[in-house]
Amino acid sequence: KSIIIGVLTTVIAYVIVHFIFDKKGGSEQKKKTKTATIEAWKSIIRYEEISTDNYYAAFCIEDPGMMLETMAYEKDQLSKNYEILKAKPDLDEDMASFLARAIGYTNETKKVLADFAADLQRSKDDNVSTDEEKATKINALEERYTKKLDIIRPRETEAIATIFKTLSEKYGSELTYTEDS
Repeated sequence: KSIIIGVLTTVIAYVIVHFIFDKKGGSEQKKKTKTATIEAWKSIIRYEEISTDNYYAAFCIEDPGMMLETMAYEKDQLSKNYEILKAKPDLDEDMASFLARAIGYTNETKKVLADFAADLQRSKDDNVSTDEEKATKINALEERYTKKLDIIRPRETEAIATIFKTLSEKYGSELTYTEDS
């Protein structure tokens, strides 16, 4: 009888200690994940603001080829920043998934800009007789590629809004976001 009581006491003590330490270890990991994810979110918002400002500032460049090159450069920098964030340890899995999608959208935009620049260069090399014909051709290219970019941007914006909602539900009000970001 005393052997059984001793064994039961030992087992119960082990179970209690096991649950206490497992919960403590789990909460430490949750805290690390939360901290890493919130820091990543703040970085994303900063990167988006900087990239967007520089992207739209490129519209002031008179040379269309240089403008597109600058826009592509900004998207390339944004993609690299996302890659760095995605590699951080302890990142929330939803955040990592979002970053993978964001990298895809950014690379898609870079491809459209590169195609636009290549077509623009080809149109410059065409033997079009008048400036009016050149302008018409360039305007048609601009319209075509603007439509392609207009398809990508709402998906990017929706992905940001969705991840914001998801992370806000998980981590509370420590996250900030406005639709203009």
